[in-house]
Amino acid sequence: MKLQTFKEFSALYETNNIPKVIVQNKHSTHLEDLILDGGKKATNQVLDSLSTIGDKFTSTTKSKDIGVSVKYDGAPAVFFGHDPENGKFFVGTKAIFNKVPKINYTDEDIEGNHVGVLADKLKTALKYLAPITPNKGEVFQGDLMFTSGDLKTITANNIKYNSCHPNTIVYATPIDSKLSKQWNTAKIGIVMHTRYQGGNIATMQATFGVSASEFGSSKDAWIEDAYYKSYDGVVTFTQEESKLYNKTLKNAVKLANNISSSTYSSLQGSANKIINTYNNTFIRNNSRVDNKVKAKGLVDYVNIKYQKEIDKRKSDKGKQTQIDARDKLLKSLPSDKELTNVYELQNNVVFLKNMVMAKLDQVSSMSTFVVTSSGEIKVTGAEGYVGLTGSDIPSGVKLVDRYEFSFNNFSPEIKKGWTK
Repeated sequence: MKLQTFKEFSALYETNNIPKVIVQNKHSTHLEDLILDGGKKATNQVLDSLSTIGDKFTSTTKSKDIGVSVKYDGAPAVFFGHDPENGKFFVGTKAIFNKVPKINYTDEDIEGNHVGVLADKLKTALKYLAPITPNKGEVFQGDLMFTSGDLKTITANNIKYNSCHPNTIVYATPIDSKLSKQWNTAKIGIVMHTRYQGGNIATMQATFGVSASEFGSSKDAWIEDAYYKSYDGVVTFTQEESKLYNKTLKNAVKLANNISSSTYSSLQGSANKIINTYNNTFIRNNSRVDNKVKAKGLVDYVNIKYQKEIDKRKSDKGKQTQIDARDKLLKSLPSDKELTNVYELQNNVVFLKNMVMAKLDQVSSMSTFVVTSSGEIKVTGAEGYVGLTGSDIPSGVKLVDRYEFSFNNFSPEIKKGWTK
């Protein structure tokens, strides 16, 4: 079987009847969820890709060969470029894709479409991104990291950092670093990751992969791209890490082969959405349970969910419709034993994914922290990484520590950059 990189994942989406052309970049899939969403074929490709990554991490492979990009926790997502219909430079948010699009060519447009801090930031983007953006009829999407006044000096582990805090994660660089000096002179900082091409904004097609080198140079704008950069030059597993990785991968392959074809099919059918939703409740609550308990709990979750719908209906016909839908769904679910194996397989994939992420984090160009409600600064991992798919599939496969990032993202104990 041919080993694959994350760039070769286009076939995964064909198995789930997702169109090969996606107009807007709105959603990426978690690596472990491809087992649920893509069936046996996708599962094999996930494991093949993890095998490829494992092989590369056991040698002195330069980071550019790994095929992943960094996922930044910037906010908001900013869209900008030259309108392919009229050639005018504009900025905006995802509202440029609204039925009545909010496209801003001038400060007056921004004032009419947006308010408050968002409007101020879009005005900054309009002023400082226009001079450096290539005029090729393309539109770009990036995560806004900071504008003037957002940078703060923090101290963590007795080291002084220059930092920005756009959303959940604080990004920091030593106060005397070259990067810190670049930030201090910039009026705006943005990380680029997606380009759009087409005859008009409404129907443009998105593709991942934008290089900072495509843009002009200006001290007023710090432009970074999302391509992973190893400032140490190489990423390698130790002998012990390699042994553990390969042992876990072997176990994952065994689990995948033991799951029946009918189970893979059922996971892609009517049960897909409910299982994904059920699984996400554990992530959002930062709750980890035994896989057998988790598998058994799915039936109770379905019954409770549908009972609420049944109770809402006033007519007997309406109630019966919900009862029939519940019974049909329950019948489609895999057995507890099979679902337990699926969860075990997902856990193995998550373990391998986290090993990869931990190694990538070791050579990150920036330190990452979160700030608690009491003001404590705590080290955290990067939001994650994205394995790029083929150029005709503008969806990345996400490598994210979902328990850590989701807890930080939803916990009221963790301050967000946009809160006072």
